Amino acid sequence: MRPIFRKYLSAIRSMIEELDLTNADHLKRLKEFSMLEHPPSFRYFKNRVFEDAVKTHKITMLYSTEDKKDVAYAHIDVDGSTERPFFGICVLREYQSKGIGKLLTNHILQRFSETVYLTVDNDNLNAISLYKKFGFKQVEYYPTSALWRRMAATSQ
Repeated sequence: MRPIFRKYLSAIRSMIEELDLTNADHLKRLKEFSMLEHPPSFRYFKNRVFEDAVKTHKITMLYSTEDKKDVAYAHIDVDGSTERPFFGICVLREYQSKGIGKLLTNHILQRFSETVYLTVDNDNLNAISLYKKFGFKQVEYYPTSALWRRMAATSQ
């Protein structure tokens, strides 16, 4: 790997931070991010009580700009009714189409090699394209959304 590219890659990765949700500062940052205006397709925090939602997180990450503004979030949590791990991601609208979603998805899926699920709105074509690149396949279809699955790294 060329030194310039290695330095660039290191700088990008330093903007991704895995949160420790027992750390008050990390929890505060995530709560502040949860209260921002998100794209309509991201309803995770809108449909849940924040404190209850984060209790089920296995991995939580934030992506920050160089000036320390949190602009993207990703998590793996466990669905209480099915015990399935679910992946979720949100990139603030003004930061979309800049590769942040791809970078954050890659980073979190490298940390979590088990089978994982997600739901996505059927009209969210950019997200669907991203998920396909990471090996997700549609397993159930609903009127407005679909359930997708990425098999564990050893069984892909």
